Amino acid sequence: MHICSAGHYTPVIAAAGQPAELAVLPSGLLIGAAPGARRQVTTIAIAPGTLVCFYTDGLIERRGHPIDHGLARLCVAVSAQPPGAACAAVMAAIVGSDPARDDIALLMFRRPPLGAR
Repeated sequence: MHICSAGHYTPVIAAAGQPAELAVLPSGLLIGAAPGARRQVTTIAIAPGTLVCFYTDGLIERRGHPIDHGLARLCVAVSAQPPGAACAAVMAAIVGSDPARDDIALLMFRRPPLGAR
């Protein structure tokens, strides 16, 4: 996967049978901060069966809690499973039945496992 940051949090990568972790990539300028600025592209290998989770800050930021707490909770909640099930699991674990105080968006994709149709 080729990716560059535009000021967003890095995606969570969940390989089959492994704990999820934050992708390692350099921070980038916010979109529009410096029109024409070159952005650094990072290549991340996505093995078969791996799930990639993109999210907005509304999912992980909570007043009175450090951002690292929200990121750690997200990494615990994400696992290599079909994207629909992964979205439901993340929303249940992070948001639950509490009303959302900010917009939340999730985008997940999973590279099919070997032999999957």
